[in-house]
Amino acid sequence: MATGNLATEGSPLTKAAQQHNAAPAQLALAWLLKRSPVMLVIPSTSSAEHLAENVKAAQIQLRDDAFEAIARSSV
Repeated sequence: MATGNLATEGSPLTKAAQQHNAAPAQLALAWLLKRSPVMLVIPSTSSAEHLAENVKAAQIQLRDDAFEAIARSSV
């Protein structure tokens, strides 16, 4: 997922973020959380605001079709 192109305009990640009323970074975290129930996601943060945004990612119910579209785009 670290190609640098995943959050470009019109990408599956950006579209899913808009559908979920969330930031692309939140959707990326939600995708990682959905990918594996045993994976530990440790995002970095530089402010209390970013920390609050990161926590909100755990509340996003990412649909299977959006999850698969993001997965396909990260290859």
